[in-house]
Amino acid sequence: MVADVNRLRVFTGLSEVTGPGIELLIVAQIPAPQVQDLINDLINELRNAGAEAIAVNGERIVVNSAVTTYKGKAVINGTLVDSPLVFRAIGNPDTLDRALGRKGGMVSYLRNTYPDAEITLTKESSLTLPMYRGTLKLQNAVPVKG
Repeated sequence: MVADVNRLRVFTGLSEVTGPGIELLIVAQIPAPQVQDLINDLINELRNAGAEAIAVNGERIVVNSAVTTYKGKAVINGTLVDSPLVFRAIGNPDTLDRALGRKGGMVSYLRNTYPDAEITLTKESSLTLPMYRGTLKLQNAVPVKG
């Protein structure tokens, strides 16, 4: 039961986690509407590639994380984030690297769209991601009895 609870804490972001993965560094001035879409696209690409935990600029991405903009800056989990954007994802480093770095993938898109940007994709043998600092609240979902 303890192992199940610990696994749930990892999936819900309620635990700091460590493991191998990738780090993607993007140093660029990206306008507000595009930065929101870009962050969401990268999070989805990482999830689709099997990332088990994701953080952007130190903000853990969980089921209720929202990426918005405010006064030209990206906001994640209610926290303003700015360039540089640092995506860290725990998962199979080779798979995550291939997903982001493939021809026509997100890194290729970024390099073509923002030629002056500094973009670095690095495989890491060990990353540590923070726990989610917000509160997870269920308002409507309840377990089925029986």
